[in-house]
Formats: sequence, structure tokens, C-alpha cells
Amino acid sequence: MAAIAVAGFMSVYSCGDKSAQLAAQRLTVAQQAYEAGDFVSARQEIDSIRILYPTVADVRRSALELQQRIELKEQTRSLNYEDSILAVARKSLAELLPAYTLERDTAYQDMGNWVIPSQNPEKNLSRSYLRAQVAEDGRLMLISTYRGNSYIHHRSIKVSVGEMYCQSEESDDCYEYEDLGIRYEKCNLHPGKDGGVAAFIATNRDASNMSLVLNGNKGAVKVPLTAQDRKAIASLYDLSNLLLFINEHQAIRDESERRVQFVTQHLEAESQE
Repeated sequence: MAAIAVAGFMSVYSCGDKSAQLAAQRLTVAQQAYEAGDFVSARQEIDSIRILYPTVADVRRSALELQQRIELKEQTRSLNYEDSILAVARKSLAELLPAYTLERDTAYQDMGNWVIPSQNPEKNLSRSYLRAQVAEDGRLMLISTYRGNSYIHHRSIKVSVGEMYCQSEESDDCYEYEDLGIRYEKCNLHPGKDGGVAAFIATNRDASNMSLVLNGNKGAVKVPLTAQDRKAIASLYDLSNLLLFINEHQAIRDESERRVQFVTQHLEAESQE
């Protein structure tokens, strides 16, 4: 809406209805705030017109158009901002990904998992340990594996550094099996169920005295967390955060783009009427 239109309203209403004149004055203030980039003040004036002058149809119509132009400006600004931070984040992701392997069975998986090759289960059959994997959408899962002569039926884990510790929730996704007299247990700690263990490991990734305890109803087993495992889990935790960040801001960007297209089409349709 051009500023001249606002001046026109003031001229029409200068000797007419008082409410219409006051509404036009507020519209002038809103227009000036819009041109100064003060969208908060402009919206406040538009809201006042809507509330205080419900019968001044032409001023309300122009105020609505101005409100749409404000949204167009805001969403365009948001779109440009999201594009800029996504470009930086994706550059960081491209630099990180060569350290990981994407595992995906297309027969039954819609989404693959990023893993660290050193933690591959086939390479670690002879020990109890903790590993991590990150889905392509950024969700991180910890998997605790026990190997021993008898079952302990573990369902949770505890990670400690000195007197500091972090403990997971009990998992309901565990299974056990026996092979050549050796008992194996595996528990999946799904996203949001690790009790902050992954973050704890990432925060204390350089702590050489970190230990892992597998808690079972038939005892607990203490397992050293090797430097290699700490580094792998911490690295996957960082990858998870980056992927979640990208996905979150991609969603914001897509919504801004949708709003820009919607408002633009609406304004174009109104200008043709």
C-alpha cells in the first residue's frame, strides 16, 4: 500500500466521520513504522484499528494489506537468515560425514543409521561395550552389549567419572541369546531414553577414568569405556546435534518459504481486483 493512499484517506475523512479520521491517523502511523522497519509498532497500530474501528471498512482493508506486507518482509528476512545458517551447517556436515558409515537395509529400513566403523558389532564380539548410532534424521540411540558366562539381565546403564555419574532409564527393548556357552545381552536405549548418558560421555570425552556399569537384576558388571569408544560416542553425539539442528532449521525455512508464496499470491490477487 503506497503512502499516498494513506494521505488520501486523511483527505477524505478530514471533514467526515470522526472514527474514520482516527482510524486513518493510526494507519498513517502504522505505515510510517513499517517504512522504518519497526514492525512491532506497526502491528500494534493495525491491531488497534481492528479493535477500535470495526466499521471503517476501507481503512481496515488497507490495514490488512499492510499487515500482509509486514509478514512478507518478516518471512523473507527469516528465509534469507535460514538459508545462510543452513549453508554453514551443511558445510560442516559435509566435512564430518567421511568419518562415518551409513548402514541401511533397504529391505526393511526406510532410514539408515550413521555409525563409527570401529564399533561395528562383528568386530566386537569378544567384549562387553557401549556403542552409538545416529539415524539420518539425527536421532541418537545407545546400544549396550554384554558378554559373559551367565546372564545378568541388564536393562539400564550407568556411566561414571569419579563421583559424577549419569544413569539411563530401564530399556524395554532388550534381547538375550546364547552361543557356544557364552551369554549375550543387548539393550537399545532409544532417543530420549538414555537419561543423558550420551551427553555425559560427550562432555567428559577426555576423561580417562570413565567407567560403564551394566545394571541387571542378577548383578551389575563394570566395563571400562575405552578411549576409542568414548571418542566414537562423543563424535556421534555431535553429529546427532548437527543433524537435528539442520532438520529444525530446514523446517523453519520451508514454513517461511510457504508463507512468502502464500502472501505474495494473495497480494497479487488483490492488486488485480
